[in-house]
Amino acid sequence: MIVWIILLLVSLYLLYKVGEKTEEELVKFAEYSGITHLAVGFIFLAVATSLPELSISISSTLVGNQEISAGVSVGNVLYDLLLILPIVGIWYGIKIDDENFRKIKLLSIITLLALFPILLMKSVPRTYGMFLVISFVILSTYLLQERKKRYRFHTREEKIRNRLNLGILLVAISFLSFVINLSAKKIAEATNISMLIIGSLIISIFTSSPELFTCLPAAKRRNYDIVVGTLYGTLIFDTMFVLGATSIITPIKISNINQFLLLYFFLFTSLISIILMLVRKREIGIDSSLFLLMLFALWIFLSILSGI
Repeated sequence: MIVWIILLLVSLYLLYKVGEKTEEELVKFAEYSGITHLAVGFIFLAVATSLPELSISISSTLVGNQEISAGVSVGNVLYDLLLILPIVGIWYGIKIDDENFRKIKLLSIITLLALFPILLMKSVPRTYGMFLVISFVILSTYLLQERKKRYRFHTREEKIRNRLNLGILLVAISFLSFVINLSAKKIAEATNISMLIIGSLIISIFTSSPELFTCLPAAKRRNYDIVVGTLYGTLIFDTMFVLGATSIITPIKISNINQFLLLYFFLFTSLISIILMLVRKREIGIDSSLFLLMLFALWIFLSILSGI
């Protein structure tokens, strides 16, 4: 078991470093393609930081751990909303304009409505997975319609190098994710820890790290569009595309619906709490951040209490 733990930790660290480099290359791609800052965060950076979740979820089907997908998808979102968002809020503060606030409300409602049927079905069948993926594509297409007027010039050689690097990095992410999933399965088998808990607590804390290192510099430069786009893009990508794509390959069955209900409850609470905070004041400051951190601590405590 010790070997699998070491392999898991090493792979998670390498996955974080590869994910960080992938973000850099995607930013370069966005610079010469004319994508807006909000779309960069929502589509490119959110997708880049969520590639580990996607790869882990898809590779889990190869070793019979489909339930990890639900844990990783929702768990990563909770880490983003209840840990990363308040950390950025305490460090730099996050100011939200009226346009971004409207998008936050819309995306929160869409996410909660999209996940609710899973509670009733206790699974994610292929047909519903296809619906989730199509919904994500429609939202992304809508945001991509907005374009910047000024592009940053890149030579043809720079564009080719950028796309080549992206291809290599994506392959590396997929391989490392498979190793992580296999290691997690071995650890779970040896400890009898729920696969939903393995995904939502252990793996998600590592796979959510890239969002932190994307949002911190963006908030420092007061580019709040990227912060909102990255965090809420991850919210939509993880809960719709990752779950949907995985279920299309192999339907996901939720063996412990109470643990998934706990995840949904805290997702609902965090999304509604953020909306109520922003209604009064369009800012995530120290007070709001501390409240979200308390929710995070409560979620971790109850998850461990119910799942181990």
